[in-house]
Amino acid sequence: MRTTGFRSMVLYILLAAFLGGLGYLLYQFVVNGSQWAMQPYNGHVYSENSTMKLGDITDRDGNLLATTEDGARLYSQDETVRRSLLHTVGDPYGYISTSVQYTMRAQLSGYNIITGLNDTIFNRMGSDIALTIDQDACVAAYNALGGKNGAVIVYNYETGEILAKVSAPTFDPNAVPEDLETNEAYKGVYLDNTLSGSFTPGSIFKIVTAAAAMERYPDSWSSITYNCQGAVELAGSDITCLNGHAHGSQDMSAALGNSCNVYFAQLANDLGAEALQQKAEEMGFNTQIDFGSIPIAQSTIDLADTNANQLGWAGVGQYTVLTNPYHMMVLMGAIANGGTYVEPKLTQDSGLLEFLNPVFKKETGIDLKWVAVGTGKALEIAKNCDADVLLVHAPEAEIEFVNAGHGIDRRQIMYNDFVIVGPRTDPAKVAGKTTAEALKAIYDAKAGFVSRGDQSGTHKAETALWKASSLSPDKEPFYISAGQGMMATLNIAAEKGAYAMTDRGTWIKFANKQGDANPLEIVVQGDKALFNQYSVITVNPAQCPDTKKDLALKFEDWWVKPETQELIADYKLEGKQLFFPNADK
Repeated sequence: MRTTGFRSMVLYILLAAFLGGLGYLLYQFVVNGSQWAMQPYNGHVYSENSTMKLGDITDRDGNLLATTEDGARLYSQDETVRRSLLHTVGDPYGYISTSVQYTMRAQLSGYNIITGLNDTIFNRMGSDIALTIDQDACVAAYNALGGKNGAVIVYNYETGEILAKVSAPTFDPNAVPEDLETNEAYKGVYLDNTLSGSFTPGSIFKIVTAAAAMERYPDSWSSITYNCQGAVELAGSDITCLNGHAHGSQDMSAALGNSCNVYFAQLANDLGAEALQQKAEEMGFNTQIDFGSIPIAQSTIDLADTNANQLGWAGVGQYTVLTNPYHMMVLMGAIANGGTYVEPKLTQDSGLLEFLNPVFKKETGIDLKWVAVGTGKALEIAKNCDADVLLVHAPEAEIEFVNAGHGIDRRQIMYNDFVIVGPRTDPAKVAGKTTAEALKAIYDAKAGFVSRGDQSGTHKAETALWKASSLSPDKEPFYISAGQGMMATLNIAAEKGAYAMTDRGTWIKFANKQGDANPLEIVVQGDKALFNQYSVITVNPAQCPDTKKDLALKFEDWWVKPETQELIADYKLEGKQLFFPNADK
């Protein structure tokens, strides 16, 4: 009896372990199935197969970079384009793991857990992907490398759009060399040096040294001067400027302009190794950063036990300092953008404007080119006469813009709504409350709240709601101003277990990406105070004579047409209506 009972218990334990393992396997299959399916060792996935119908990949101007024809994956007709974009688009065998064809294969194929990648049931084509890159800019970068190994990555620091991304060595994906594995000329060819490479930064690191000095000497950094005679001896060895050029007396501004090594070598020594390393780490060195799901090679710095000469060379971006091109791009972009970081992106947003643009072009013959930025940045661009017409959603700022004479013919066209999201535990107990009640509850509880803080339409709307509730949270410790886009703001809120206000479209994308692991949920929605009105405004030709007024007004007229208003209502994200036309209201 005892033996039978013991055996039964063992069987129960084994059964429980089996069911637990099976459950875990099924969970991993659902969550990670697409990643498993696109591994290079699944050779059939990457072979010519008439049932495999990957979507097209195009650049920002619609130039075809990759397509499927008769079961074969074909690339641009131009060999130089193919070579320059190999690491961005991908190879036919899936070995470049950072490429779009690898990381977004599920989207390109239409993967689902029932039919997988190789859909023999429905025989359907996957989704097309439009990239932000410009193929001509990539060709120019490739040619500039002149056959040398290296990397070039360029982005618009205001919009985050990556415009050029090139890595070498490379090869032609339409004629893959047979000696890739044995020819030294192709050593490292599977690595995308823009994301996975590390290089000696050189003079761009002087920005980091300058930032450390500005922090150490906030009131006197601009008056720090050194006399450059072309070289300076530190710890028994010289640090020299290019070709031994003597720049004379230099302050920081002149030293940056002249890229004076002597200046920054001495400045680094006056700062000390600890201060320079600390500032470098604050600016992303020795820290893991990611580009979407792709981990970026770390930029590294180690100034322990350096002598004066070594520290001097570190201050000009040499010694043991290594950096990744992507990291340097976003760092310099944030500086150029007044301290505001904009998350880089390689794929164009698939939103309402992308949905309507083909119809607009067909009906009017007008080529529409746009830049997707927050309302605050959009209004600045228009004030600088760098746009013809605006599509914005911050009514008070819009009215102020028009009243100041910057815009004309403002017309309301549609609205969507904001939602307030927060931790599932809802520590401030705001679920079911009105917007005003919810904000007060968050304020009284000193619960974490993350704001975009970037003067976008969403940020302006949030600020107006706090003001309407007679609350000023911006100087409170619980209130975090991210200074970033909406998706990044939601990521911070999720990390910190905080509340945030977001547009519903971004929330749907965020929630879809997070799945069951999403720590946030909608806590307030449906309140009229959260409605988000959109308008179109033509830039005033009286202030900007080059404004294409007639075309801009045609754009406005088209948005308020009944047919266009119906199209707006028909647009859905994940099966849900996002925008509600109200041009006749």
